[in-house]
Amino acid sequence: MLAQNTPGQGGVKGIVVDANNHAGAAFVAVRVKQADGTVVKVGVSGPDGKFLIKGINRTGNYAVTFSAMNYQAKSVDFQFKDSSVAEVVMDTVYLEPQHVQLKEVGIVADKPIVKQKSGMISYDMQADPDSKSSNVLMMVRKIPYLSLDANENITLKGNSDFKVLINGKSSGMFEHDLKNILKTMPASSIARIDVYTIPPARFDAEGAGGIINIVTIPKVKDEYKGTISISDKGPVGGPGAGGSFTLKKDKFGFSTFMGGNFFNNPITDNVTERTTLVETPTILTQSSKEKGNGRTGYVGVDLSCEIDSVKLVTGKFNINGNHQENNKYFESRQTTGGAPSQEYNLANSVNNSSNGMDAGIDYQISGRKNEGSRLTFSYKYSSASGYPENSGDISDTLNFNMADYMQNNDQQTREHTAQVDYVYPKNNLTIEAGVKGIFRDNKSEYKYYAYDESSKGFELQADLSDLFNYNQTVLAAYNSYIYNVKSWNFQGGFRVEKTNIDANFLGGTKKVKQDYVSFFPNVSINKGFKNNHSLNVGFTQRMKRPGMNRLNPFVDRQDPGFVFTGNPGLKPVIVNSVSVGYNIPGKINFTGGADYTWLRKVDLPITTYDSLTNITTSTFANTGNIKGLSAFVYAAYNVTGHFSTSVNGDVIYFWIDGLENGTIIKNELLTYAVNLTLSYSFKHRWRARADGNLLSKNPTGFQGTSNGLLATSFGLSKDLLHGKLTIDAGINNPFNKYRHSRTYTTGTNFYQTSNNRVYYRLVMLTVNYNFGKMTGNIKKSKTTIRNNDLSNGKGM
Repeated sequence: MLAQNTPGQGGVKGIVVDANNHAGAAFVAVRVKQADGTVVKVGVSGPDGKFLIKGINRTGNYAVTFSAMNYQAKSVDFQFKDSSVAEVVMDTVYLEPQHVQLKEVGIVADKPIVKQKSGMISYDMQADPDSKSSNVLMMVRKIPYLSLDANENITLKGNSDFKVLINGKSSGMFEHDLKNILKTMPASSIARIDVYTIPPARFDAEGAGGIINIVTIPKVKDEYKGTISISDKGPVGGPGAGGSFTLKKDKFGFSTFMGGNFFNNPITDNVTERTTLVETPTILTQSSKEKGNGRTGYVGVDLSCEIDSVKLVTGKFNINGNHQENNKYFESRQTTGGAPSQEYNLANSVNNSSNGMDAGIDYQISGRKNEGSRLTFSYKYSSASGYPENSGDISDTLNFNMADYMQNNDQQTREHTAQVDYVYPKNNLTIEAGVKGIFRDNKSEYKYYAYDESSKGFELQADLSDLFNYNQTVLAAYNSYIYNVKSWNFQGGFRVEKTNIDANFLGGTKKVKQDYVSFFPNVSINKGFKNNHSLNVGFTQRMKRPGMNRLNPFVDRQDPGFVFTGNPGLKPVIVNSVSVGYNIPGKINFTGGADYTWLRKVDLPITTYDSLTNITTSTFANTGNIKGLSAFVYAAYNVTGHFSTSVNGDVIYFWIDGLENGTIIKNELLTYAVNLTLSYSFKHRWRARADGNLLSKNPTGFQGTSNGLLATSFGLSKDLLHGKLTIDAGINNPFNKYRHSRTYTTGTNFYQTSNNRVYYRLVMLTVNYNFGKMTGNIKKSKTTIRNNDLSNGKGM
């Protein structure tokens, strides 16, 4: 008792937290040093990150150093300004996570690949050996809550509506060509992939499934690091290359990632059959052959400049381009009562070019007294354009009088975004707030030309052509709170958005005006247990705001019997989701979760048949409701020092209903997706892997389903030059040359089946080279613009 009141002695206390998730950092070594570096007192932080060290003379200047495994060391100066002060209370200390690259393969501990945080999971690419010889798309199958469908399209919790960010920032290059870009992005250049199932309020409210954030490796200190990957695939695919490079010199940082590939698709077959259930039934059969090729490329650049200890300027610039050419020839035969009633052949040529650009700047000011506080001003400009065009040559007709045609669609999108964010941490509480404005200007000028026999040329059809302008303004404000107490982490907040839409056509006969205010709450609770086990529960409300691809009224008539058009009158959809997840790190890394999501008046795809025109039309309409109950599981196990296995899967039960021609159609379906990976490391840096992927049939909306698949993949890789060079050879689906992709659609007066035979067997060769070192980091703005608010796909 007398020792506690020793004259001239005092103490220092505070809390140390993880800079990424603001959770308390447990068991951090805390050392109090004199000015000459002599250690006078030593202690450790508690499970909640709090520390208290007593018995320090209240004279002189001191420094407190913080060190822990997987964190960068940090030092903070302090002094007793008044000898009467018994304790000095320090501002919250933030520790940056540190990634360590081992020089040899001697493993003394298993680094967890999957970590769970409040409202999200994080997949550590660098901890997975398969990342050295794989692209990002191949790795997606192994990430909890994510899966690939039969056409290699990503789904998040079974939903194709989500947003993808790169280093926390949105990029237009992912909007049109996500699949091919991820194929050329080497997984070895990625630090981790974060999957937000309950995104916090600072993110835009849109993206029904959630958010995927791809974090590249920025770790250099007055040094450089880079990755180069070259690959080739066949018979479907082609050569591709991708890479990244990061340079840090003094207070300036530069990083870039780039890639491109050529794509070749040999001849494939398709058969579509439609049976109508009208007064005079018909059966339409279309058989076609199609081949195509294309190319895509992208470049992204990030810049950083530390003006001083509290001011930071960062910028980014991304460009991307894509070009595809397809040639299709099909024969269309319709029978009525068993006799031919309509016939024609069509040779169709399709060209589609698109490009995009976005550039942004962030100016961040950190607090001098409270370094965790920061004020950020952000601006971003983005643009995108596309010019799809196709022509049809019609021949050998019977009761079909459509002329040869040409159609094109000049699409342009311009977007300005301004945003201000403020973060203020104090002890166990962190407050975040911000305002944002998005100003979008979209234009679509589509033209249809028909061949005129009298003039021997193509004439513009005014009734099938128009100019569509779509202007949208979104004003938003958010406020969120993060509170840490012992082993608990609470996150909650809300977002308010005001949306104004003004759309019109050149003729002036049609106009669309919408003006609405939306409120979105979210809450997430994370509880830590012994041995780093954690439980996460939460609720979020988000929005599906339709993008230009769904709104554009351009009628795509590539196939005269089956046309597609957008719906400019679509309204946003509110998405409600409750989820729970549990994570167990260790030799068996396990993550399990469950989710219940419900939506009303969803903009679902809807297909109708018109017996007067004999045309099936597909579009979107706010006519459906969706409920989904899902379970997700991921487990990775190192059986021995050489043999490891992992499994990632989900089971989802869908209840879907919609209105078509005044009739309610219901679709209930149990779906599942399972991916199993086995890998074995041999001597002399050889590594073998085997993958199996099983998918059930899946809903395409309330009217149809697509069939499932069983896919296999085998690969063998060799590390050279002390692990810097990796050569990988692999084969997908060696037991089947082709796969039949079937889609079933049912309406009130028709049903149809599309059977597409595609190449399934694929041979791959990849060479991956890593160079440079990785010891420090480039500072990046903690908050920035993330426009993750539009759903553009043609599916659910």
